[in-house]
This record gives sequence, C-alpha cells and structure tokens, in this order.
Amino acid sequence: MEMPMDEKTAEKEYVYCSGPLFCPEEIGGMTAIAELLESEGYGTFLPHRDGLEAHLLKHVNSPLG
Repeated sequence: MEMPMDEKTAEKEYVYCSGPLFCPEEIGGMTAIAELLESEGYGTFLPHRDGLEAHLLKHVNSPLG
C-alpha cells in the first residue's frame, strides 16, 4: 500500500507496526508502540487502524454507502 506523499510525509520514515491482534491488550500495545514512534517523528502504518478493512468498516451501514 502506498502512503500519500506530500512535503510533510516525504520527509518522514514510515514504520509498519504489526503483531498479534487477538485481544484488546495486544491491539492497545501495538497502538501504544505506534503512538510512541509518531511522537518521535516517524509515520506509522497500523493494519487495524490504516488498512483496507478499517477503511471499509467506516462505511458499513453508512447512509452514503
């Protein structure tokens, strides 16, 4: 998946954050790691936040869909 590129994102290095996502604690842990990396200036990709399924779920039962 390509990240959108603009002046701000072109300067960032991106980290793909992935690990087990079987329970809320694991999801929270991966989210915390991503937030720490983002606070240090990295861009991150979290499958459960940024992936196709997360995007599609935003539109399920949407009046626009």
